[in-house]
Amino acid sequence: MSCIKPTPHIIETLRCILYHQYGEAGLRALHDLESAGIRVCIASTGRIRRVLVGNEIAFTLRASDYVVIPHPPLARLLHRYAPFPRYRIVVVEEMARDVLEGYTVFARHVIQCDEDVRRGDEVLIVDEHDNLLACARALLDCEAMITCTRGAAASIRFRCRC
Repeated sequence: MSCIKPTPHIIETLRCILYHQYGEAGLRALHDLESAGIRVCIASTGRIRRVLVGNEIAFTLRASDYVVIPHPPLARLLHRYAPFPRYRIVVVEEMARDVLEGYTVFARHVIQCDEDVRRGDEVLIVDEHDNLLACARALLDCEAMITCTRGAAASIRFRCRC
């Protein structure tokens, strides 16, 4: 896999993908990442796989469907630019330490979430004070997270204590 400085065409592709998944917050986050100097890693198939800022992965693109999987650098920017509660799952304060240790978020610990969150979405896990804790994949939609008292709600991908 080779990592290169992005061409204007690649930047436009990233803009479209991030806007589709995260709206204006995604565009603003990409602008900040561009300002910091990004490199794009291209797979042997010619598809974009990772975006690096410095030596840290900002996000990856899932090969099967080009869904953005945020790593901590992108998660911090999305958290900053997306208004509360967009792209978020809010957990009770007592679960913050467990989330930071990488444990699964259970439905009984979810107190609020973005109504648009669907199963499979990439989301931000925050505490009651909107402190970013982790990036995760939603295992349930928002309504199920709020109404269920049992079962996993989100699977932690990356911890991002900021």
